[in-house]
Amino acid sequence: QAVGTLSGSVEKTMSEVKNSIGESLNIQKKTQTVFGETSLTLNSNVEAMTQVIKHLCDKIATVQTQDTP
Repeated sequence: QAVGTLSGSVEKTMSEVKNSIGESLNIQKKTQTVFGETSLTLNSNVEAMTQVIKHLCDKIATVQTQDTP
């Protein structure tokens, strides 16, 4: 009977581990999706900001050139 009880306990534990791993994988998939979306948004915003700064630098250079006698 002890072996049967131990076997049942091991089976239950393995089932719980399997469920836990499944939940963990689902969380990782969701996190990966959110991370990917966030990364794309961040890259887009960095590119937009880079263009704004480049435009400002060009304007400053133009103004400096016009002010130079």
